[in-house]
Amino acid sequence: MTQSISIPADESLDESTNQGMDARLDQALAKIEFPVIAAELAKRCHFSLAAQRALTLEPRFDPWMCEETLAVTDEAVGLMIDLPSITVGSARDIAHAISRAEKGGRLLPLEIQDVADTAAAARSLRQQVIGSADAAIRFPHLVD
Repeated sequence: MTQSISIPADESLDESTNQGMDARLDQALAKIEFPVIAAELAKRCHFSLAAQRALTLEPRFDPWMCEETLAVTDEAVGLMIDLPSITVGSARDIAHAISRAEKGGRLLPLEIQDVADTAAAARSLRQQVIGSADAAIRFPHLVD
């Protein structure tokens, strides 16, 4: 899953023009070493799912989406600075288990426990964040 908004293909442009735009974007990303930056970000992630998402990041071209994403990031950094005791608790990387379950596969008891622990950790994290007296003001994106 890619975490970006791609440039919509302009219906009025022919296929070769769109391919040329894609090629220029690829060249620009290579020039600024975007894949190297994404790989470095992935190395700093504490969860494999976060690392996978870091590797699939792409530039955003919608100013509103850029502002929204930056606002969420600012709040997350503020949360870590202002409330350093908040943790994700017993959250686990359950992506493989969820993927298998979505396809109709069965989960082992330990995988079911990991899913339950992760759901409990998410609930606890949310309660910690919204338990802050001014959470709705300081972290409106995270509280939502």
